Amino acid sequence: MSTPLKRNLVPLAMLASILCVPFQAAAQAPKKVVTRRCTNRITLDGSGNIGNKAPAPAFKLPKVDLKLCLSVNKETGQVTQEVEFRNNDAANEQRFLFCNMIELSAAAANVNISNDCNMGFKGAPDNKWVCVTVAPPKIVMMKPGYHFGCIVVELKKKGDPAGKDVFRNSQTGQSDDFKCKEAKDFQVCYADLFNLKVGGMDVAFDTSNCANCFGKNKGINFAAPKPGDPPPNALATGFWIMSDVPVTDPFIQWQEFDGTMHAPDYVPIDSELTLPSQFPLNIPEMNKATPGLVPPNCYSQDLDLWDIQTMSAEDTTLTDVLFIPFVDFDPFGIVVQPDVYHVGIEGGSMDYANLLFAFNTGMPVPEGTRLPFSVGAIDAFDLNNEFWEEDGLLIQDTVPPHALSHSEMNPSPGILEVSITAEDVTTSPLAADFFYSLDGGATWLSEPLDATLDPFDEPSTNEFHASIAVPTDPNQSIVFFYQVQDSVMNNAYIGPGTMALLQMIGTGTPGCAGAHHLCANVPPKIGAADFQLKCDNAPPAACGISIITDKMLDPGADPFGLGVMFHIDLLGSSQMYAFDMACRPVNMGLATVPIPNDPNLSGQTFFAQSFWFWNNNCQPSPSGVSSSNALVIPVSD
Repeated sequence: MSTPLKRNLVPLAMLASILCVPFQAAAQAPKKVVTRRCTNRITLDGSGNIGNKAPAPAFKLPKVDLKLCLSVNKETGQVTQEVEFRNNDAANEQRFLFCNMIELSAAAANVNISNDCNMGFKGAPDNKWVCVTVAPPKIVMMKPGYHFGCIVVELKKKGDPAGKDVFRNSQTGQSDDFKCKEAKDFQVCYADLFNLKVGGMDVAFDTSNCANCFGKNKGINFAAPKPGDPPPNALATGFWIMSDVPVTDPFIQWQEFDGTMHAPDYVPIDSELTLPSQFPLNIPEMNKATPGLVPPNCYSQDLDLWDIQTMSAEDTTLTDVLFIPFVDFDPFGIVVQPDVYHVGIEGGSMDYANLLFAFNTGMPVPEGTRLPFSVGAIDAFDLNNEFWEEDGLLIQDTVPPHALSHSEMNPSPGILEVSITAEDVTTSPLAADFFYSLDGGATWLSEPLDATLDPFDEPSTNEFHASIAVPTDPNQSIVFFYQVQDSVMNNAYIGPGTMALLQMIGTGTPGCAGAHHLCANVPPKIGAADFQLKCDNAPPAACGISIITDKMLDPGADPFGLGVMFHIDLLGSSQMYAFDMACRPVNMGLATVPIPNDPNLSGQTFFAQSFWFWNNNCQPSPSGVSSSNALVIPVSD
């Protein structure tokens, strides 16, 4: 008989690196990570949700609100925009045209932007919006951008039984200029709303002549197709829809898998992805936060003019504009102001101002404070005429998300399934990435995780998950950690940990928190004193047991009549070992199973399964016991 496996309380090895790069390139920063920002839900009534604001734009939709999310893939430069319009009017349907674009912030270098088309309205007998060709195209130097084009939005009355009082749309674009960028590197989203009911009559949008008008580094202006047609400004409104904005610059935090939370670090909002100061490894290609820094009491957000009403003017025409900020309650010393209040806007497009956010350090802003704000662009010669507006929401959220649980499993050869459940009590968790290395930390990959719950619903708790193609070698191990981001760019880093790619068999009997997934941290090699078994969805603050045998039951059975699925053969095995499995704060069970330095173990295969005992408030089986899958443990040199 071979030497028995022995207990040994060896600490879990901290074998992680913090750089996520393509597997083939070890000296690059993590680019595949996907970041996401969402706007507040904006009411399109020209008020910016501010009750005391006047004037309002000429065309408005007082019963419609809009929420928009932008996701950015750093590796591919792909941007995905999701919009949701909602009709809150139980008496009337709504129908309008929505056009918008995004562009990089002022830190980006200018590129050639082509204005190939202008939006215009053809009067009778056509009665439709069209794209008027600009010949030759007008070229301007602006920040790299992407115009998603125009879509017709049709909303049934509120309460529509088919759910058509809500309109959802997703559009995707790509630009190499967006590579290595994050969602926070983009300007506000420029939204134009065009009236599809003119003079009490429904009008159309002619898409056939707009095929080449939109896309990468494209912009549109306004124009009258022929003399006598209504001026576009009278039938359209410009809204700028800002992402949720932090009162102070965001924070990052390291959470270990055992639940330990380290002190958060302040990181400027315009920084690249930054690691917490106490994260265990130093990576030259990624910065670490400086501990003890205090956020400054102000920062700025770009306000750039693009694709809105004054662009219908000639290049030499100046439109005098006043910028008036609005808030609707005592803002705890918070100041929202443009850096200029009066400017002449050239026809076409131009950068013209920054929006400054400042707060009085002597007046602490309570956590969770939500401050709607609006900046109106008012006609300097007619104070009752608002050209366009900027709407947003300031949120005081200085606490990054935290993980409630996580899971890594290898249900079939070549597939790794990972998930993490995160919570944020002030703003919702918006995006998550899984960082992993297949060579001990020399090179790194990352995988964006899909959200289980719709981010538009702003859930305080969400699960993120992905299936990843990995090698099938049982001697292969993975080093990994997670990153979770909330809606105001606070980031949590959870981990690091290690996992061996060992085969899993069966499903066991799920517990009250779901199915258990048993895995190991490192390949089972002779002398592996740090070999550990890990099991997720364990009962909180409870103890379980892991049993290792040399025979398995396939596909599984309940040999003892407990209502529990066994995948290991307790009756027919010649070797059997039991280990206590303690549950950690994040519902992860852990058992240290040191493998002796005994050459007789080489080539032997063992099978492990964990079992958990639940209290009287939960009975996953008649015996109150749940079980995991079985894990195949082939011991090698």
